[in-house]
Parts: sequence; structure tokens; C-alpha cells
Amino acid sequence: MILSSLTDFLATERKAGKHDDIDIPFVNQKRRLALQAIDYYPEVLEDFARRVDTAEPPSTDPSLDIEMSDSEDSSRWEWDFFLLLEEHKTKRKTGNKVQLPCIWVHVPNNAAQYLLKVDAQE
Repeated sequence: MILSSLTDFLATERKAGKHDDIDIPFVNQKRRLALQAIDYYPEVLEDFARRVDTAEPPSTDPSLDIEMSDSEDSSRWEWDFFLLLEEHKTKRKTGNKVQLPCIWVHVPNNAAQYLLKVDAQE
């Protein structure tokens, strides 16, 4: 699959087919982009995970959840953070600062587990 640029990705038309006057919130598309993280939120890394009461519905696929025994606490830890991504350029010109397009992305628990290869914990 050919790499797309972040500029092209962000410029994708979000129109509802025959109804050109209706903007839709997203377009289902499959693209490959080379991006790098340049910032994150929250600012303190320890806040990337948060305690979630087990009475709340899980944000991950329920089939992936592990049953908790009665002896365990009634809460669990879950990833929840944001990354500021910009297009990755392999050849950087020294001296010239070019502003590259950026996008903030939310990284929920299941995506963070895939990305980091570790479950959130205290």
C-alpha cells in the first residue's frame, strides 16, 4: 500500500454521497501514513492511565476483558491519552523549519494496549 500524506488525509472530502450539502463527521477509509508523535496529553506520564470503577461499562471489547475475582478491588486501570502526530520526514533540511501538518488523536484503552503491548496498571 502506498503512503499517503497527512495533508491529503486531512483534505479528504466529507460529503454524504448524493447529498453534497451535508458534511459527515468521518469517512471510512484505509490509508497508510508515516507519522511521528511530537507531543502528548496529559503532560504527566503517570496520568496516561486512569482508575475505572468496574461498574462502568468497559471501553474495550467485552470479549477481551478478564473476569475479576471477588478478592480483587472493584476498580481497574485503563489507558486514556492523546498524541499530537505530524508527518514523518526522513530527510530533514537543516536550517529550514517547515511547519508540517499535525493532528491530535485520542488513544483509548484497546488501542493503547496494542500500541504499548502492556496493560494499564497503577
